[in-house]
Amino acid sequence: MPSYRLLAGCTTVLEVFDVEDDRQAIDYARQLSVDFPWEPRTFQTRWGYFLLERRDGYLWQMLFAWVPQGQSAKCPERPERGS
Repeated sequence: MPSYRLLAGCTTVLEVFDVEDDRQAIDYARQLSVDFPWEPRTFQTRWGYFLLERRDGYLWQMLFAWVPQGQSAKCPERPERGS
C-alpha cells in the first residue's frame, strides 16, 4: 500500500497515511484539509496551499496541490470593479 503525506505549504507535514491508490489519497487529503483548523488570513500568510505527496522509494513526489476554498494562491487582493 503506498504512503502519502499531506503538507501545508511545502514544508509543514500535517499527516502521513497509507491508502490503496492515488484517488483515495486525494479524497482523504481533501477531507483532512477541510478538518484542518486554519484561520484564512494566517493560512494564506504562512502556507497558502495544501500539498499531497506520494512516497516513491526514498523520495516524496508531488501528486496534487490545492488552495483552500475561498482563498487565492498568494495573489494580492484586487479592488472591486467600479470602485
